[in-house]
Formats: sequence, structure tokens, C-alpha cells
Amino acid sequence: MKGVAGGLSVALALVVAACSSDVDPPGTPGGTGGGGTGGTGGSDGGAGGAAGSCVDAPPGDDLSFVAGGTYAAVPPSTEVNALALGDLDGDGRVDLVFGGNPSPTAQVWLNGGDGTFTSRGAVPLDDWPKALYLGRLDADAGLDLVSISECAASDCAYLEVLSGLGNGTFLTAQRAIVPESHMDVLLSRAAIGDVDGDGRDEIYATGESELYAWLVRRQMSGMLEASEVRAFDAVVLADFDGDGALDVAGTTADADLYGLHVHLNDGDGTFIVRAQVASLAHRTRHLAAGDLNGDGQQDLVTIDEMQTLQVWMGSEDGSTLTPSQYALGAGPNRWPVLADIDGDCDQDLLLTSGSRVQILLNRAGLLVEGPQIDVGGEPSALAVVDVDGDGRLDLVVARRDLADVRVFFNRHSAAP
Repeated sequence: MKGVAGGLSVALALVVAACSSDVDPPGTPGGTGGGGTGGTGGSDGGAGGAAGSCVDAPPGDDLSFVAGGTYAAVPPSTEVNALALGDLDGDGRVDLVFGGNPSPTAQVWLNGGDGTFTSRGAVPLDDWPKALYLGRLDADAGLDLVSISECAASDCAYLEVLSGLGNGTFLTAQRAIVPESHMDVLLSRAAIGDVDGDGRDEIYATGESELYAWLVRRQMSGMLEASEVRAFDAVVLADFDGDGALDVAGTTADADLYGLHVHLNDGDGTFIVRAQVASLAHRTRHLAAGDLNGDGQQDLVTIDEMQTLQVWMGSEDGSTLTPSQYALGAGPNRWPVLADIDGDCDQDLLLTSGSRVQILLNRAGLLVEGPQIDVGGEPSALAVVDVDGDGRLDLVVARRDLADVRVFFNRHSAAP
């Protein structure tokens, strides 16, 4: 299960891609998880998703979207900062979890099968969530909920984990234990995936790259154990060397030097620290992974603080990345997600740009401008997932300023 953005996440057996805002770091993740959708492996756009099926043929030019339901946060929330999607009740449909400032809750909405959601109620947290993720941290059937929660009384953010019961409800939140001297670390994003091959997901939770990061595992006793790992400004989990184990890629800042790193997994969840694989011109807090040119290698997409989009084509061992640069509008441009939005079996790039979702279509490994969807507010999270079960990937957008989540249905006729 690979990847998502910022405060967002998408999950497991469902075919999904997601990206979200966990926080706007000093003037800016998204949580996807990050960015993040129930555990696709990254904090921003993650590994990208594919629809249930695709047609390996030239795509049509009629890609369009129709606005669906709007799901409002329950007071006292005045914003929606975090979004996650996954099958919470085992019916094969993608469900919705979101939350935001200042309410210490995650709101659960179950999918009725036609792309509409019904409230299952609010899940109590210790503090308000700035990023939400879903994953399988234990052997139980239900998806578990992970929150990067913002401290109400001090300048900190920490990790809460809630075990899912498989019916849309969760047990009481449990905090990940880290050394007391680091309890005030400002965690900002996470990536979720099975890094040690035991069939259960781990959490790679990080603050800014100058600070701390933790790899969090649930032990057989049920306790959460955290070990220190390399911190990144943006992080994704993906298999960069083709050995079947999830590696980690991330961006860093050191004074005025900025880098892109790939650390390979030795198979048991230990990451081999290597020198950076590429230099970056500016600080970069938005990152996604996927295969854009269909060669079976993981590629990366970055968006830096100067709104520059770069695509980095991968290699067999993850040691070499070949860049190409694309111009974007004024933005702000955030939350990249790689997903096959037009059903032609190639991953496309989606991102938020101002009050719109911008689609860049993949044409033989090159990105060309596609439609823009006005979402009517300030996007704070983006998920790309088949909401209504028709085989097309839809858009799920958290709107920070309107304190709600809006669905946009894909009506592309070329999809099966």
C-alpha cells in the first residue's frame, strides 16, 4: 500500500491516490495523508492510483467532472485541514474521514454505494488533526486511523493512533511514545506502508528536515514503538530498486542547500542512508511518487516554494534521477497526486492550484495541460479515488475556508 499528501491518506485494497494538507509549514502537508488516503505510502501525492480497469488506447479529449455532494465539518471546526479515505466497514466502498482546527475530532462518513456519504459520527482525539491517514497497523480486520495532532496548549504536534473495529468505529486514541526530550517536536507529515514485510503497516512520521522523524511500529503487545529516522520536508514510501521492499524518498534543507534523497530498505525496515541523489534549487515540501513513463521504475514529482514543478525519472536502483521542468501558474500549487485520471493506463498528474484542481495528462511520458476544475474554495487536501464505483477516479477536495469536503465525479466517456 503506497503513498499520499500532507494531511491526507487513502487505503489498502482499494485502488486510490491521495494527497493532502497536514499543515502549511511556515507559510506553506499536506497529509494524505499528508497528505494524506488510507495509506498509499507517501505524505503528499503518494504512489498514485489506477482505476479498477483501464483501456490501453489513445484517450479521448472529453475529460470532465460534475460536482457531487458537500460534507460540512461539525462545529466547532472552522476549517478542514485533513482528509483520509479507505474502506472502514468492509463493504468494498471507499469511506471518508476528515477534521480540522480547532475541533479535537475526526469525522467519519460512510459511503452508501452511489458516491454519497452518511455521517457515522465524530471520533474523539486528544487535539485537533492537521493530518489524517488510514492503514493496517495490526492484524485486525479494520483500518486504523492515524492523526498528526496539533497541541492546543503548546507549540507541538504528535502522533495519535486509533485501532479500527471494521465497522466505521475506533478504539480510544493511543499516543506514540518518543523520547521525552523530543516530545515537543513539530510533526508535520507522514507516510504509511509495510516497510518490514510483516504484513502490517508502519508510520514514517516527520517534522521539518532540520528536526526529528520517527518510524512507528505497533508491537504484538499493542504498544507503539518509535525509533528515530531521517527527517524530511516531504516524504514518500515506494519501491525504488525493485526488490519488493518499500524504500523512502524525501526532500531536505540545510542552510541554503536543498536536496532530494532516496534511502533504500534493506528488507527489515532499516533504511540505508545514502548521499542525496539530486540537488534542488529551493526548499521543497511537496512530493509524489509513481511510474510516469511506464518503465516499471518509480519516478518522483516535486513542487518547490517558488512554484516550480519538476519530474524526476527513476532508475533501476534508485541512485539516479533524470529531471525535467514544467511551468506552473501563480498558484499556490500544492498537493501533487499521480493517478490514471483518464483511464488510458498511464498515470497523470493532479495538483491544486489556487482554487482549482489542475490536471496534467500523461502523453507518452510527457505532461500536457488538461482541464482545470474550480472547486469554489481554498483546497487543503486532494484525494483521487473511485467514489461511486463506476471505474472512474473521482476527486475529493477538502476546502479549508469553507470547512467542508466536496466530491467531483469523473464523467470521462473513455473510462470503462
